[in-house]
Amino acid sequence: MTLRQILLAGILVVSQLVPGTPTAHEHATAQEANGRLTLQELFRIADERNPQLLGQQRRIDAMKGRVRQSRLYPNPVVGAQTEDIPSRSFDLGDGKSSLSLGQPIVVGRRLRAAAAVEKAEVLRAEAEWDKIRRDVFREIEALYVDILYNRDALALQFDLIDAAQKLKGSMTDRNAGGFDQTRIDLELQEMKRAVLRIITERAQAGARLRALLGDSDVDPLYLQGHLEHQLVGQQITRPEDDLINAHPEMDVARAATLIAETKIALARAERIPDVTISGSVGYDGRSDSGMVGAGISMPLPIFDRKQGAIEEARELARSADRDRETTFNRLRGDLQEAILLLNETDTLITDYQEEYVPTVKGAWEAGIAEYGEGKIGVTEVIDALRTYIKVRQTELQYVRDYNYALNNVRYFEGYLKQDAAAGATPQE
Repeated sequence: MTLRQILLAGILVVSQLVPGTPTAHEHATAQEANGRLTLQELFRIADERNPQLLGQQRRIDAMKGRVRQSRLYPNPVVGAQTEDIPSRSFDLGDGKSSLSLGQPIVVGRRLRAAAAVEKAEVLRAEAEWDKIRRDVFREIEALYVDILYNRDALALQFDLIDAAQKLKGSMTDRNAGGFDQTRIDLELQEMKRAVLRIITERAQAGARLRALLGDSDVDPLYLQGHLEHQLVGQQITRPEDDLINAHPEMDVARAATLIAETKIALARAERIPDVTISGSVGYDGRSDSGMVGAGISMPLPIFDRKQGAIEEARELARSADRDRETTFNRLRGDLQEAILLLNETDTLITDYQEEYVPTVKGAWEAGIAEYGEGKIGVTEVIDALRTYIKVRQTELQYVRDYNYALNNVRYFEGYLKQDAAAGATPQE
């Protein structure tokens, strides 16, 4: 059995033991059910099953009930009373009895203003749903990048193990001493430990991914795609300000301003009190005759004219305006940082792929040849191997960082291609 086969067997054992990792049977079931899942399919599953999105949708539905409630007219008031009963006889028939019906009449636009406040609250909740969705998508893509990176890191680690095995073969050909053999065995042992670390990290990323997808049976082994490493910054055709203003955090901030403004209108509308119109019918036992009556009443807005409520709403509106400006500036900084990191990592990847990797690979291959010819010692060739390992791993890490930055840029673009595939919006 080769070393690669031994390590693959170890991968299977670790994947069975890591908590939250499906068994081999579940792996097969997931592959049969889902095939090779793309990033867009992961987004679609999140739209359907992510607990945060589902919870926010329920909150939106509940708030829509408050909108309907705010439009309802006050209920009429029914009353019954008896008065002028003689205290000596206490005969109800000698008193005056009546039934009354009163209806509060809303004067002004209080109901309309109250409904506007609740509608603004729904708009903010829907904007928060969109923000939650983008946050979930960004985390899903970050985990997707991690899993693809682990897959490539595992393949790279096997290539490095093969290179170390090649060196070990050269040492055998040269009848190298036990100490030199021990040194290369230690290098190989460290590489095997790296393989197990990669497998564990992939299992952990898979567990977090399944949680975001509502515990869907998604296996990280069957994700489709590859890490991107081509500069796409110039594909951002929309102006930065447009991207920022279209971000759901700005929608949340604008909705907060709208809520404050509608609360000002509501407080002003509440200054006009409701008028209650009433009518009554009754019977006067003393005169043995019927009675009818009518009335109108309203509170006099002498002391309480909602001054405090109006002042509070105005301060909330000013605070919301400041928060909106702060949010815009923060998002601008985040977007510029993401674009800068995207360009920086692209430059680093180009340097590594065009210069550093070919140089150290050539040095490593030359070192193997010179070691086989007896021109250099084991220390020099192991140093060349370590440099080769470091450069290859660093290159792959920069590719991962590039994809992280690309994900952050897509966070501002709204995952346009993925959204088109998913086509999700808050439920009406």
